[in-house]
Amino acid sequence: MPEISILIPVYNVEEYLSQCLDSILNQTFKDFECICVNDGSTDNSLSILQEYASKDNRIKIINQKNKGVSATRNVCLENSSGKYIAFVDSDDWITDNYLEILYNELERLQYDIAICNHQLYYPEDNKFISFASKIVMNEETANFNKFVCGYNFGAVWAKLYRRQFIKKNKLFFLENVVMEDYIFSITAYLLTNKIISIKNNLYFYRRQNLGIMYDSDKVTISQFYNNFYLIKDLRKRKINCSEIENYLIRNFFHNLADVYKRVKKSNYGIAELFNKSLDALYFFNTIKKDLKLKYKIAIPVSLKLFLIFKKNIFYLRKLFMLIY
Repeated sequence: MPEISILIPVYNVEEYLSQCLDSILNQTFKDFECICVNDGSTDNSLSILQEYASKDNRIKIINQKNKGVSATRNVCLENSSGKYIAFVDSDDWITDNYLEILYNELERLQYDIAICNHQLYYPEDNKFISFASKIVMNEETANFNKFVCGYNFGAVWAKLYRRQFIKKNKLFFLENVVMEDYIFSITAYLLTNKIISIKNNLYFYRRQNLGIMYDSDKVTISQFYNNFYLIKDLRKRKINCSEIENYLIRNFFHNLADVYKRVKKSNYGIAELFNKSLDALYFFNTIKKDLKLKYKIAIPVSLKLFLIFKKNIFYLRKLFMLIY
């Protein structure tokens, strides 16, 4: 059994995959397996994986029809066997001593999670910006403070997890949602006090302008649902913190108001955003009953009017454009 399992979901990243795999094979820490799940790529990603696997038997390939990143990460987890788990995105890369530093810290302290700082890479400008997570967690750290750390830095990469910790707490990724690692990370933070934060910049995150993660409307709307999935999961795990729930509910209405402001400035996607806003409010009313939420939140009158009238205004405007 290897000491570390590196888990990589792969989908249409032929341009960057070699850099990612090279950085893994160049690790000073050698006792690892690298599980790459090809999620139905339509480019040459699978061929690149096969080429690397033919040269190094630590690279293991699982091929599947496209299921999305959450389901793919779950497949990675199910097929891992290492004592520790590291998630790496297939268009990112790591320093040569990434595994060695994180592994040594977890072994020394017998902790559950090690977190390192990282650098954001902007390919358009060939520019690097250092990002310090500034996470300080110990037995004195309150749940709300740990939640805020996870909320601000919820990625699963740039971390090493003890596999037994993940298994014991039945941690997995919600499927068919955006920002699935946000829920995974926050829950993990709240389930342990054994977290070490390392100052070294060991991970390079490629900041792409394209893709769902940078579609602000889709991300905002996804948070409608994620906030309440998180409340539900924390309650199920008996992690009760009214500060967290209040924060998430306030954030729900902040996101809804943000959609409203954005729609006011542009006609693009008005009908879709309107419908998704209504869906979000319906979801809120449903989940409020399910979770027996007692919070009273005043919805701004302007937002109410928007939700009531905006769809009709949209169609009237379209009719006006057709007539003239």
